[in-house]
Amino acid sequence: MVPTSSLLGTPRPLGGAQRARHERESAVRWFRQDPRVPADQVLADYDRWLERQALATRTRSSYRRWVGELVAHLDAGDELVAFLAPDGEHDRRAVLGDWRRRLVDRRLAPSTVNLALAAATSLLDSRALVAPRAPRVEIDPPAPRALSPDVADVLRSATPT
Repeated sequence: MVPTSSLLGTPRPLGGAQRARHERESAVRWFRQDPRVPADQVLADYDRWLERQALATRTRSSYRRWVGELVAHLDAGDELVAFLAPDGEHDRRAVLGDWRRRLVDRRLAPSTVNLALAAATSLLDSRALVAPRAPRVEIDPPAPRALSPDVADVLRSATPT
């Protein structure tokens, strides 16, 4: 047990997951320290954080959609607590890698998968957690388009030799 009287002004030591709220302790700090927050509360707090960010409306909407899908997936698999734990960097890396594979397997466009990964990173940013390096999907450059034989003949005849 760690005595917390010097930290929070509480008269007794607290251990494990116990936390004492004090008037001087900010709600943001309290929220970020407790990963056992229900999924709907995670989404509500993320939405409030997202509204304060300098992002386009469409980006906010996309981030909400993808974070909602990720949180629902994690909550269904009982992985949300491990994902949001302050010391869960390895869990986050594994979860984001698996989620990336699932999105690619759904045959989503690379830019869509990358947007979903960016949204997941923003969820971690909103909770002041370190986001693991999740490799983005490479976007293939467009293939060169050949001219049709008719257009090529017209161009050949129009250019001086």
